[in-house]
Amino acid sequence: MELIKDYALSLCMTLIGTGIFSMLIPGKSMEKVLKFALSLFFLSCLVLPVLEGEVAFSFSDSGLSNLDTENQKNLEAQSEEAFLNLAEANIAHEIELLLEIKGVQAEEIEVSIHIDEGNNIDINKCDIYLDGDQDVTAGDLSFYLQKETGIKPNIIVEEG
Repeated sequence: MELIKDYALSLCMTLIGTGIFSMLIPGKSMEKVLKFALSLFFLSCLVLPVLEGEVAFSFSDSGLSNLDTENQKNLEAQSEEAFLNLAEANIAHEIELLLEIKGVQAEEIEVSIHIDEGNNIDINKCDIYLDGDQDVTAGDLSFYLQKETGIKPNIIVEEG
């Protein structure tokens, strides 16, 4: 920790020195050359301790190694469940927007997604419940949605 504090202090001092020196740069004739030299000096002060091995960065997974495998599996299952719920909601929303374009109001849209062992996403079910009072044919609507989304929906027209 002391090494990081020393590195940060050295970096700040270099930055302050470079800033003061850049304010003292004379007119136009040497301005570009001196700015390049100052930039190169600052960059070398930034990189040199790392190249010399004085500062080493290591990222350990100590936080995850403390978790037992049961907790890791639980966390993975929760993450996958949250992803699936979000994906299902997004697909249902997109279908709802496409139906609005056609002037159709869905009573309910049910989408079910599954991730298999190969991490492939399968859409198991896409049921769209429509009120029977709407002037729409299920076949035409199904073809339209399949063309737009690539999903073959099951359109259920409820009477009543």
